[in-house]
Amino acid sequence: SAGLSDFGRPDGYLARQVALWTRTWQAVKVEECAEMDHLADWLPAHLPTTDEARIAHGDYRLGNVLLHPTEPRIVAVLDWELSTIGHPLADLGYAAMTYHLPGDNDPLMGVAGEDLTGTGIPDESAFVAEYCRHAGREIPKDLPIFVIFSMFRLAAIVAGVWRRGLDGNASDSRAGTDLFRDRYRNLAQRAWELAGRL
Repeated sequence: SAGLSDFGRPDGYLARQVALWTRTWQAVKVEECAEMDHLADWLPAHLPTTDEARIAHGDYRLGNVLLHPTEPRIVAVLDWELSTIGHPLADLGYAAMTYHLPGDNDPLMGVAGEDLTGTGIPDESAFVAEYCRHAGREIPKDLPIFVIFSMFRLAAIVAGVWRRGLDGNASDSRAGTDLFRDRYRNLAQRAWELAGRL
């Protein structure tokens, strides 16, 4: 009804995304990272068998929302340039990724291992349950696959930033440093560890 029927392909979103970010990883790769290669092989064999098509934001996280100044609600979602028709759990997996990454004072990192008591931040199970309540769906058993995919995707993006930094054409002066190298490698390691627990 909003005229978005041709906004993106409604089928095979995750398979296409895994293929895209695998190609991206291979194009930006400047060193061996076994975890990235393992994930590129593992993900296609473990994707959910059911497919859904909704508007997918592509970068849905706390940093891309505006919160009401006095009420506990989101008033706007920003940064829609990656949006398309895709699987809605990809956005949920990306938002839930923060629960699997340590803080370490790094803007790409999360809250794994943190005591969230009294912070107002729900733990992952409460966060997912609230999402599912609002979305009118059961809690997905395959959510870890979406989290692993999100980590792989973000690792490929960060590896690309590191590569551009090494090549001297990145906008961030820190891009070619170990900060970005360590980020992508840590993301890949965490994702591979999570895959190993499934």
